[in-house]
Amino acid sequence: EHGAICDFTILEFNEVARLMMALPTETLGLTLLTQQSSVRLAELFAYFVRVVDTGEPFRLETPYDRHGLSDWFAISVVKLDDGFVITFTDITEHRLATRQTERQTSLLRSILDTSLHGIVAYQAIRDADGTITDFRIQLVNDVAYRQGVTLLSEPSIGQTLRGFSPDSVTDGSFHQFAQVCETGQPFQGTRHYSKLDQWADIAVTRLDDGVLVTFNNVTEAKRAEARVRRQAELLNSILDNAIYGIISCTVVRDASGGIVDFSIQTVNRVAEAIVGGSIRDLQGKSVAANGLMHTETDLLNLYRLTVESGRPQRRECFLRTVDSESWFDVSVAPLNDGLVVTFVDITEAKQAALALEAQTVMMRDIVNGAINGIVLLEAIREQATGTDGPTEGPIVDFYIRAANQATLTMTGIDPEQLINKRLSDVFFSGDSREFLATYIETVETGEARRIEAYYSLGANGLEGWFDTSAVKQGENGVVLTFFNTTEAKKAELGRQALIAELQRSNANLEQFAYIASHDLQEPLRKVTAFGDVLQDQFASVLGETGGDIVQRMQSAAGRMQILIKDLLAYSRVASKRDPFKPIDINQIVADVLVDLETVIQEKAAVVVMESLPRMPGDAIQIRQLFQNLLSNALKFSRPGLAPTIRIDCRLARGHEFDIVPDVESRRRFYCLDVIDNGIGFEPKHAERIFQVFQRLHTRSQYAGTGIGLAIVQKVVDNHKGYILAESQPGRGTTFRILLPADV
Repeated sequence: EHGAICDFTILEFNEVARLMMALPTETLGLTLLTQQSSVRLAELFAYFVRVVDTGEPFRLETPYDRHGLSDWFAISVVKLDDGFVITFTDITEHRLATRQTERQTSLLRSILDTSLHGIVAYQAIRDADGTITDFRIQLVNDVAYRQGVTLLSEPSIGQTLRGFSPDSVTDGSFHQFAQVCETGQPFQGTRHYSKLDQWADIAVTRLDDGVLVTFNNVTEAKRAEARVRRQAELLNSILDNAIYGIISCTVVRDASGGIVDFSIQTVNRVAEAIVGGSIRDLQGKSVAANGLMHTETDLLNLYRLTVESGRPQRRECFLRTVDSESWFDVSVAPLNDGLVVTFVDITEAKQAALALEAQTVMMRDIVNGAINGIVLLEAIREQATGTDGPTEGPIVDFYIRAANQATLTMTGIDPEQLINKRLSDVFFSGDSREFLATYIETVETGEARRIEAYYSLGANGLEGWFDTSAVKQGENGVVLTFFNTTEAKKAELGRQALIAELQRSNANLEQFAYIASHDLQEPLRKVTAFGDVLQDQFASVLGETGGDIVQRMQSAAGRMQILIKDLLAYSRVASKRDPFKPIDINQIVADVLVDLETVIQEKAAVVVMESLPRMPGDAIQIRQLFQNLLSNALKFSRPGLAPTIRIDCRLARGHEFDIVPDVESRRRFYCLDVIDNGIGFEPKHAERIFQVFQRLHTRSQYAGTGIGLAIVQKVVDNHKGYILAESQPGRGTTFRILLPADV
């Protein structure tokens, strides 16, 4: 077994090695470490051992002390049997040149990195045809990263322009660089990088087959310029869009230093329009020579006073010219050795103020001429003390701040005893509490209130019913409008008493009709029965004359029976009604037509009916309505002409019909039209036919009691509706019924 390597025997070396290493000839056969004792050789010995042990060669550049100097060698070591072969080359000069280059490069880098400008060197990238397709970064200084106008990030050497900045094509950078590289013509200018919102002063020059770009971030300067420009534009915009005319002037003095005139320096657009002339026409011109600033307006003295006193002045000035008369509000302020005049045409405002003053006088006359009392009250609140100091509590009273003449007349109180007095001190009685509560509620809620109540204050004779409205005015005010409704109230109470009496009378009459009809039925049935007995059993005894009398008696009894039946029907309509619920008009009319089937067939009548709606109502009463209307249409048909009856329905608003009062003009109604081609009647009877027992024909012409249409009218009234009849003799009749769609 071999032990660890402790040294190597020098077997061979060439002449170059002998000279470079200063080896004597007798060195052959000697050991390496005894011949070469440098520290570096001792460090390299470990590498030699590893080559022999592992067989792996190695190569390195290393310094080596020789002749008292530290030289550099490139060493290559390869195993040979149980030793190695070392080849080496003196690279000292190359190493010194490399270090010199590195020092120069470092110096250049320091110079570049301490530059105030960003610097980037690009190498052109060309295609097979020699066309520049991109640029590759060759050099970048630190400032280029800090300038913030590129998208560069360290490290960036080797990146392409279009790689890190795709927008370079669209923003023109790439084409600009290519043009400089191809033509050699340098470029210098300011460029805006929109993606970064940055500005830079940039210079591009050709460098070999590429370009050298130097730039400086001027974003802050540009933004400062923009701010100054915007401020100037804003100031000019403010001046030119101001509603005021603005003129700046400098003082013109005589030899003794006295102020004799002013020279116009700047004028905004409003001033140009008012004074007359552009800034070019006015700049440097005399103020005294200008019509608006004429000494007759005394403005020149105002300007002089402003400069001499150093205090702003203001005045309203009236100017009369050949064409117009105008008012101006003029403000003058000192500015260095001059002044600024601000003025506005207030002609319209002045005229409006004069008109308002006239209107105020007129309104005062109107208020004092009103027949209603008008009073302005101001709330008095209870003062309370809280943790944060005094606070306002609830309203306890009101001050009377103003009152019109009608108030003074109605109350009989002098103005000095009324104005600025407490309401409770002037109008206080047990009846006033209700009014006071209403006024307080108006202030607290902001909602207008109206009250009609009885008021009595014997001290000043104010007594009666008063209708009072209260409207909030401002934060704590109330405007009262009131008038004496005593006479109207008495009339209203009287009317209500009459209505109540009439309702009681109608109820008694309805009850009487109902009872009387029932009480009449029994004797009438006996009269009819005895008449039948006389006709059947005693006809031969009665003879022709007696039989005729019995026949007439029977006929009269029949008519009486029909009349009683109709009276009962009318009484039921007037006194009894079922709760309203949705009813099917189609079914009701169909049932009525079944009842009238015999008459319809006898007269060959035709009934045309649209699809009728469901509507709220009393089904029994609505059936009575159609029963009577259709019966009348069949009864009063023209001889020789088959009756035609049409029933139409539509939804309409109340304002479409004259019979509907204004208060229900927006209400929805079902408009039912029952139209026939019968004998008709004179229009003057259109209202009369709905009255009880009213007939337009004799019994010999048409049978009936005159109650049918009265029942129709009652049914319509019970449904809060309206009815009218339109007709002409020989042209048929239209009955129009309006029934509320919403109950």
